[in-house]
Amino acid sequence: MDNIQASSCENNVKQVLKSNECKPIHFTNSFHSDRILEDLQSLRKNEVLCDIRFETDDGCITFGHKIVLMAASPYFSAMFSNFNERNKDLVKISELDSTVLQILVDYIYTGELIMTKENVQVLLPAANILHLDFVITACSEFLQKQLDASNCLGIRAFADLHNCTELLASSETLIKKQFLEVVNSDEFLSLSSDDVVKIISFNDLAVPYEEKVFESVIKWVKQDSDQRKDLLTELMEHVRLPLISSRPDILFNIAKEPLVNNNPKCKDFVIEAYHFNLQKSVQYFTIPQTIRCKPRQFGDSHKVILMFNRSGTSLKCYTEWYNPETKLHEKAPGINNCRWEAGLCVVRDQFVFAVGGVNNIRSQSVSMLDVSSQSPSWVPMADMVVKRRRLGIGVLDDCIYAVGGGDITNPLNNVEVFDVSIQKWRLVASMSTKRCDLGVGVLNNRLYAVGGAAEKNSLKSVEYYDPTLDAWTPVAEMSEHRQGVGVGVLDGLMYAIGGYGGKYLKSVEVYRPSDGVWSSVADMEICRFRPRVVALDGLLYVMGGESDDSIYSDTVEIYNPKTNTWTMERFSRSESRNICKTGNNTVNLRKLDSTVLQLLVDYIYTGEIIVTKENVQGLLPVSNLLQLDFVNGACIEFLQKQLNKTNCLGIRAFARLHNCTELLSSSETFIKKQFLEVVNSDEFLSLSSDDVVKIISFNDLAVPYEEKVFDCVIEWVKHDLEHRIHFLPELMEHVRLPLLKSDILFNISEEPLLKNSPKCKDFVYDALQFNIQKSFQYITIPKTIRCKPRQFGGSQKVILTFNRSNKFPKCYTEWYDPATNLRENAPGINDCRQSAGVGVIGDQFVFIVGGVNGSSSKSVIVLDVSLKSHSWVPMVDMLVSRARPGVGVLNNCIYAVGGLDGTNNLKSAEIFDVSTQKWRMVSSMSTTRSCMGIGVLNNCLYAIGGSSNKHSLKSVEYYDPSLDTWTPVAEMSVCRTSVGVGVLDGVIYAIGGFNGNYLKSVEVYRPSDGVWSSIADMHFSRYQPGVAVLDGLLYVMGGTTSSDNTLADSVEMYNPNTNTWNVMSSGSGILIYGGVVVDRPQHLN
Repeated sequence: MDNIQASSCENNVKQVLKSNECKPIHFTNSFHSDRILEDLQSLRKNEVLCDIRFETDDGCITFGHKIVLMAASPYFSAMFSNFNERNKDLVKISELDSTVLQILVDYIYTGELIMTKENVQVLLPAANILHLDFVITACSEFLQKQLDASNCLGIRAFADLHNCTELLASSETLIKKQFLEVVNSDEFLSLSSDDVVKIISFNDLAVPYEEKVFESVIKWVKQDSDQRKDLLTELMEHVRLPLISSRPDILFNIAKEPLVNNNPKCKDFVIEAYHFNLQKSVQYFTIPQTIRCKPRQFGDSHKVILMFNRSGTSLKCYTEWYNPETKLHEKAPGINNCRWEAGLCVVRDQFVFAVGGVNNIRSQSVSMLDVSSQSPSWVPMADMVVKRRRLGIGVLDDCIYAVGGGDITNPLNNVEVFDVSIQKWRLVASMSTKRCDLGVGVLNNRLYAVGGAAEKNSLKSVEYYDPTLDAWTPVAEMSEHRQGVGVGVLDGLMYAIGGYGGKYLKSVEVYRPSDGVWSSVADMEICRFRPRVVALDGLLYVMGGESDDSIYSDTVEIYNPKTNTWTMERFSRSESRNICKTGNNTVNLRKLDSTVLQLLVDYIYTGEIIVTKENVQGLLPVSNLLQLDFVNGACIEFLQKQLNKTNCLGIRAFARLHNCTELLSSSETFIKKQFLEVVNSDEFLSLSSDDVVKIISFNDLAVPYEEKVFDCVIEWVKHDLEHRIHFLPELMEHVRLPLLKSDILFNISEEPLLKNSPKCKDFVYDALQFNIQKSFQYITIPKTIRCKPRQFGGSQKVILTFNRSNKFPKCYTEWYDPATNLRENAPGINDCRQSAGVGVIGDQFVFIVGGVNGSSSKSVIVLDVSLKSHSWVPMVDMLVSRARPGVGVLNNCIYAVGGLDGTNNLKSAEIFDVSTQKWRMVSSMSTTRSCMGIGVLNNCLYAIGGSSNKHSLKSVEYYDPSLDTWTPVAEMSVCRTSVGVGVLDGVIYAIGGFNGNYLKSVEVYRPSDGVWSSIADMHFSRYQPGVAVLDGLLYVMGGTTSSDNTLADSVEMYNPNTNTWNVMSSGSGILIYGGVVVDRPQHLN
């Protein structure tokens, strides 16, 4: 019977497997993992198969299974993998209480945890030790829910102690919001002076009147007057006395306070407040000289956009506050004297100016609004010297520049500046070209005049004004003529946006001073003539502007430079321009196909739609019009799946036509990857010259050899030679001939089309010259984008880290890609010199300067990361031996500053001039320094902290190359030797270092304020860390954390938008002491 049953069952199986209706089904047992954990916990409770026992200081034993504990906790994983405990069955744990250990082991086996106010304070640090992230988060959430005015200070201290950044931020937010209640608690009176300073220095403290801050300080001091009165000066430095202006009697009473009256420095603060208020009474426009004069700002966002609008149907102007975070706008103070075509600018984010414009007659009048005032209103200021309309306007060093524009009949080239110190306008050097309708950008302490119009012609020329020389200098032209161009400056780059050049433009190009050339970025979704541009929180906001007969006053486009994408938002008052009312009950939808409309109405009622190759081209634009995001996304996804080398150009054109940024990006990515196949298609030969330029100018084009780009250009021109020959110079401008070998260049030079074009012959000549120069001069700075290798890959930049071993005199370098968090060996350094300085020119030439190899060294080596065969080569020696020098790069020159010559600290400085390939001495610092940090900002070189005669320094001074002088600035709050320094978004960061203690604190310096202020601490203390800036973030790498040279081989990333640090990765167990951002080497692509 058994055999028969078996045979029968076997036959049934064969029949089922043959059935066409039998399809695989994926089953998931959702209770499986819970059952496994329950059984493991039962085994542990009964001490079955347990291979580890933990004994705490109170003698209690906790049982467990190593494999389970290792899977749940990185702490246990390390313990049982790499340490002596791996072979033990009994481990003593002194850091944890037995009750806490039992709770956490129970959690590992069950995934459950009960938290109470009695156990949370011991659970969190224990969970930190065991790296149990869920428990850490649960503890933080529990404490966040308990936060109130009576305990927030204690919770803040607890969070700070245990590096709980989210809990720290929540507690500080509550402290700011409920400051008046918090300072009345006993906890506040028990704080240290450092903590009081930290709290009262918050810029976004919610205090209705600044005297409340003063009262809290006096109350804290009087709590223990004998011990605390000497700390009053430090505290009063952060009380904003100048803001106490509405009632002089309050300031008078503050001055009479005995603790203030008996302290000379505090009396200085009172005098400063009197002086500021006196100045305000006689001079409405008074720029704050210190942070004490700036109003505090409390709210969800500290910055909003003040928008200037005008009616298209009446001569009426109005203003609105626009908050990009909430997307809400609110009425702002009205302008009685409405002037069209005025220039707009802001000084110190506080004083808004409307300059010139048209009001019946062309105007030279100026109005100003102080947004910090409790009842802001527009007030007249001194008139300009010259009447101007359609002018350019910019702010540099708190001075307002009115540039060009037009008078009654003609464009102007004269320029004037409003000098705040004398409250008057004066003329400065004129531009080389007359311009009206121009854009103005301020970058690196220079004022750029961009495009515009002269007579009836649009311009593509650009020139900049240097106020130290009172002179204008031309720079590279834009690729297109642009009048009415919007200009924005973000992250050290200048953007020229939209405008008009024979047609209304939506194209955008960007200027990098380091390269000296303009390059294209993603287009906007719509054309914009005379848009307004604002940079805020790492994004560009482009508002309004005109296109043909439409005024897009109801849209704003936002550009994200990290993703190279635009998004468009409409304001709440927007009206569709494709719908017009024709009767009481009938709406006429113009230009809509009836079949497509029926499909979309069916979708609205059913939620279903079938996209085909026949209907997709009709569906996508109409779904855009009706704002049916799901259908729009479905069409884009459908077309993305159809992309191939024969249709990608057509799909790209379709995406551009209908402003589908995601589809446009996908098609362009495909074109870049498959360039060699794409250019062999018929579609490529049918492109316009603008489209060919766009494609061959991609910096991340995947071409193994640049001659392939040249070949495709020649083929495109010859396809219709008669009509295309005049486009050849424009196309050849984007072919990177200098990257070609000399023999190939020679063959290209014989091409008849080039021989007959003087401009093309110039490109060949420049390429040959570059190659010749490279043959005898290793460092040859690319003068144009044509000399820079293309970079194809996930990210166009990586970080080259400099590492050394503490055990052996050996140096290492690695390529580190933050995007993937991966590392790869970089070219080795044969001559290992510790305590060297590092710098990079043009993200291509990396220098190692000085250092120690037996003795202090003058030697310098350099690496060209653009070469396929990387190796370090020696350069010209310095004039002075320097160990632990500061190294910085300014205007493509290497500066070696201070250091040690073997026995003594140095204050001398020298510069390596690439043009002469020689070192020369420049002015010495005022202070001897070694182990300092160097930052470059606004065309100046900052020497920060360091060591002098075995003493740590907190002093800072900067070098101005145009004057060859050093000037001291505000000191840091603490001394810092071997401090890491980074410069991001116009701010200098001083990171970690040593001053008797290993530091994890960070402070920032804003030249506009002239003071240092603290930001969030790092997770780890770091002495001699490497610092690099990439994509709007700070990367801090390596360093040592204690006197026994314990390595901090991790990387921390700082986001200035959130004021938070994240630990990115662990290194390879070697000390990282430097890092520079470089172009991605070709072999990493």
